[in-house]
Amino acid sequence: MALVKQTHSKSSLYMNCITCKFSRLWNDLPQSIRTIESLPLFVRCIDAYYSSENALNALEPVSVSHSTSDILGTLNV
Repeated sequence: MALVKQTHSKSSLYMNCITCKFSRLWNDLPQSIRTIESLPLFVRCIDAYYSSENALNALEPVSVSHSTSDILGTLNV
């Protein structure tokens, strides 16, 4: 299966909507999972993939912009 076209936006609200999250989740899957044609096998592989360390941060919100204070705060300066 092909990758889903991802849209880009400066709005973090838009980037965290279900369609954007879906496209990121789908595109991050290995091709071997995306091409499975059997639904039961696909579901088992998805469960295994997302319960592993491969995708621990897959559902976290996307931050599309950072202020200087946010960046400096992460540097522990």
